[in-house]
Amino acid sequence: MTPLRLLAAAALLAGVAAPASALSITGTCGSLSGPTELSGAFSCTQFDSALGTLNSMSLEIQGLSTGSITLQNGSNSPQNMSGTTQVSFYADALAGFSLASPLFTASYGTGVQSIPAGATVVFGPLNAGGSTGAMLNNTNLAPYQAAGGGLFALSGSTLSGLSISGGGGFGGGSAATSASLTAAVSYEYDTVVKPPIPEPGTWALAVLGLVGLGWRLRRRS
Repeated sequence: MTPLRLLAAAALLAGVAAPASALSITGTCGSLSGPTELSGAFSCTQFDSALGTLNSMSLEIQGLSTGSITLQNGSNSPQNMSGTTQVSFYADALAGFSLASPLFTASYGTGVQSIPAGATVVFGPLNAGGSTGAMLNNTNLAPYQAAGGGLFALSGSTLSGLSISGGGGFGGGSAATSASLTAAVSYEYDTVVKPPIPEPGTWALAVLGLVGLGWRLRRRS
């Protein structure tokens, strides 16, 4: 190998780190669940800043409502009735995200039912869900990253209601409702791939090449 090629090899070995590589990683979140109304917080995994430079993140919040609806007919004749439960899901403000209020609303119902005279009928289990879809944040990333990772809090709550129609003025009813909130977070980041550390023998060969090139240039001068 000529001294010039040895010099080129030395330059490559001692060169700058390789170009950044775009990667993504998914964090885990806890959940919030129980009888309505929900009010509390769960935690999502922060990005570990030691992995690279965080460029953006996305967050999706999902909710599910389940329960039963009871219809009561207080008249002495059959009545057509229906009941509908509606659950609205909320979350506290999160830096960098634009959150709707409510995030979404889920509802389920009995449909129109003929309830016998003086009867009480329970319908269920019934369920319905909703989602915010993936929400992007590429403006305020500081609260969601830390060296070694960590957690950030996500607070959620619900407001639920029951509406009953029909019954000829003799209808009534009630609802037993539970709900859950979960979330998924993902991070897009760049990482720099470091070149391998050369073996001592490779460094010695590069140094010899540089010495040889210097000697050759001196002879030409």
